[in-house]
Amino acid sequence: MKRGRPRSRASIDAYEIARDWLLDEGEDLQAEVGKQAACEKHIADELLLRGQSLSESTVRKIVTDVAQAIAQEKKAGKAGN
Repeated sequence: MKRGRPRSRASIDAYEIARDWLLDEGEDLQAEVGKQAACEKHIADELLLRGQSLSESTVRKIVTDVAQAIAQEKKAGKAGN
């Protein structure tokens, strides 16, 4: 179990926004030039519409974490077939 400070509402929302975007656009951030930046901008814009914000470094970490998690889920799903 992880300890420490609980995630903020903005952080929880950012994870959800990132997951939706990456599932639609693909989780391979190296596939296209500027893909990670586009995802980061999308998250920042969506949070702004909700009256929330996170630092650029936090958004960047969320994007890479979510992309890796999706890739692992896909890999695990393929391994089971």
